[in-house]
Amino acid sequence: MQKLIQNPEKYRIGKNYNSSNVVFPVHFEGSNYIVKHARVLGDVIDAYYCIQDFCFYGNKAFSLSKTRLEREVMCLDQLVGTHAPKLVAHGSKVIVREYLEGTNFRDL
Repeated sequence: MQKLIQNPEKYRIGKNYNSSNVVFPVHFEGSNYIVKHARVLGDVIDAYYCIQDFCFYGNKAFSLSKTRLEREVMCLDQLVGTHAPKLVAHGSKVIVREYLEGTNFRDL
């Protein structure tokens, strides 16, 4: 799994999903997974959404891409695949999740 974390692009099997992060499917050692890592401009995107939210609701707090990925790892680890994809592996800047078949939320 370390090879996948170090070079996920090598195992890519599809295009990026629409997301503020880089999220795409991969095929590694006979199984499909979803890889997620922060965009280079992820912190700028988050700042934009924070400013937008501040003008209307004031609920969103600014956070760095690394912090958001760490929070997602913690949540997926606690959920253990209950109503969420299972956490397969993670590195400091990459999350590897279980690949779930079906229609994604944006297409619904």
